[in-house]
Amino acid sequence: MIENKTQLLADLAYIGSKVQAKTNVYLFSGAAFLWHGLKDATKDIDICCSYEEADRTVSALRMFGRMESVTGINDIHFLRIFLKSFALQIFIKEVWIGDEYQLLEAAHCGSLTFGGITFLIPDIKTLIMIKDRQIQALYNEWKKLKGEKCI
Repeated sequence: MIENKTQLLADLAYIGSKVQAKTNVYLFSGAAFLWHGLKDATKDIDICCSYEEADRTVSALRMFGRMESVTGINDIHFLRIFLKSFALQIFIKEVWIGDEYQLLEAAHCGSLTFGGITFLIPDIKTLIMIKDRQIQALYNEWKKLKGEKCI
């Protein structure tokens, strides 16, 4: 569990210290909301990047944690690496179908660089738009399970 911004920075620095090759990733979801002061804690760090950037990140972190492949909402696949006291979830842009990645690319982003990784942190408006789309997808999945028409 990541319980404050100081701990988030320490965990981002830990990830960055393991990745030597220049890599850019988008930080989103709970960790990004925590960064902006809109959340008190988060259980994981979610990033989104290209296949090449994901490969560089996974190659560097493989020996420091346990990795698994996960299927999430709308059968979206992502990688989860358990490190120290938190999990890093990697969403690959070519797999993360939908408008969410386009929103990340169009967003005004701040950045934090640790080691080889630059974490791009989208503005609050973009993060809320992405969360809204994720909630809608979750609701539609629930409706499908109940046999009802999705919106």
